[in-house]
Amino acid sequence: MFKNDKANENEKAPIYKGTCTTPDGKKWELAAWVRESQSGVKYFSIALKEPYQQQEANPQPSTQSHAAPVAAAPAPAAKFDDLPF
Repeated sequence: MFKNDKANENEKAPIYKGTCTTPDGKKWELAAWVRESQSGVKYFSIALKEPYQQQEANPQPSTQSHAAPVAAAPAPAAKFDDLPF
């Protein structure tokens, strides 16, 4: 993690930013803020999220239908005649 140079521009921006990779090869973005508890103890508040992926400039039109999904038929009513109570 490294100090975020842009943290002064926005008070909600993380103070530290970085990346990490899990043992299975998945990459994550890290963000950390320095917080202070009511008793005055300082601690890190950390967030992990999947890396941001910018959208393509000219995305291809979708070949999927935009029709509303059809609702499934209701399930038949259960019979409770064989319950022992």
